[in-house]
Amino acid sequence: MEPLENLLIEAIAEPEVFEFVPSERLKKALKGRVFKIRAMTNTEYRAFTKAAYVSKNGKREFDNIKFTEAVVLDCTIEPNFRKVEAIENAGCVTPDQFLHKVLLPGEIDKLANEIARHSGFGVQDVEEAYEDTKKP
Repeated sequence: MEPLENLLIEAIAEPEVFEFVPSERLKKALKGRVFKIRAMTNTEYRAFTKAAYVSKNGKREFDNIKFTEAVVLDCTIEPNFRKVEAIENAGCVTPDQFLHKVLLPGEIDKLANEIARHSGFGVQDVEEAYEDTKKP
């Protein structure tokens, strides 16, 4: 019998691309086109989590919105929310401004949840993962 470690090594693959449309509004607006997303890597997850801690009143707090934005900005392949031309065409300066201008809050959240699901978190696990990152 082959060692489990070898099977895990063989299972390492290029990130799979998934298609998703976060709302009925966007299904109509996109005219049959879809978002293309990918799972986050362990390195990205750690970086997103670390970057989501902010100082408020001398305390470090976890900012769910900042975490969600990072997940969506970095794990959405198409549309590319970091594309300078699109950002400027929308009258924005930063990728997060662009993201918030073109998507509704619930659409951003659904997109982040779908990325998290493909990253190994179950539907219930996504909220638990956010809560776990807040624990010391």
